Amino acid sequence: MRYAIIDLNLVKSDLIEKGQPPEQIDEIDGRISELEGKLSELEQQRAERFAGLNDELNRSRERLKLLEQQMALRFRHLYTQISVRRQSLRSAAAQELFHRLERCRGALALQRQQSRG
Repeated sequence: MRYAIIDLNLVKSDLIEKGQPPEQIDEIDGRISELEGKLSELEQQRAERFAGLNDELNRSRERLKLLEQQMALRFRHLYTQISVRRQSLRSAAAQELFHRLERCRGALALQRQQSRG
């Protein structure tokens, strides 16, 4: 639409330079005004859609933050329970599982630090 408006303004300038009747110039002005009005409506609709998308994005971020907090609390609770039982389990398989758990915990902590920084 913007290009159409530019083209019509060029046509209008040409008509004025050629000394064309005012009716033709008025007709071009009417078309330009009509396109400018439609363009304004489209820009308003686009702005409203973007505002809606931004609101939805912010709500999703808040839900994600809440879920991350809940997950962290549950993980801490689970880790505490596992740590208590770790002392009583002496098998190599159990110790390997605890070792893997420690690596996962470290990776999660590193990821949290990187996402904050």
